[in-house]
Amino acid sequence: MATTLERYEEHQFKRTIPGNIETVRKRICEVLEDLEYAVLGDNPIQGKRRRRRNFWIATVLEYQTQLTIALKPISDASTLATFDYEVEYLFSKGDRRTLEREADAIIALVTQPPGSSICKACSTENDAGVKFCRSCGTPVGQQPALAEFELMRMSADGERRSYRGKSGPVDSTPCSCIRIVDDLLRTT
Repeated sequence: MATTLERYEEHQFKRTIPGNIETVRKRICEVLEDLEYAVLGDNPIQGKRRRRRNFWIATVLEYQTQLTIALKPISDASTLATFDYEVEYLFSKGDRRTLEREADAIIALVTQPPGSSICKACSTENDAGVKFCRSCGTPVGQQPALAEFELMRMSADGERRSYRGKSGPVDSTPCSCIRIVDDLLRTT
């Protein structure tokens, strides 16, 4: 695989994120690393994700991707983020919507308040991110998947089916990015 994108398409859009610019910057870098982006810089935030599957069976979320996120403070409590995706191929408007859904999911993780989990067995309050109760050792409850991730998953799978055609099998395995996010959400 080449180290640079020989042919790529761009898709750029803006979103407003609640929070101080430095806090948002730090959280976006953490979330991108959790989504298997290699974070190359933080001002502007630059990330690169390697291709996960063969081009013919991959969704847009599994293509080689370069993502640049420029942040601009709107106020002390909100930040304007410009997402600039460079992707190997964009076949349809649906692929562009899927990238926007990924950005919405990133924002959802960035703005998700850190919480605690309560053990169902002994009612002990545990810190966020623990897998087992600190008191009795029982696995702590799982958080439901964020709606943004479900929408991203449906969007990517739906687009794969629409441009692959109905002749031939459709690979219904969720992309690695979504599996990682699901695993992260289950462990927090």
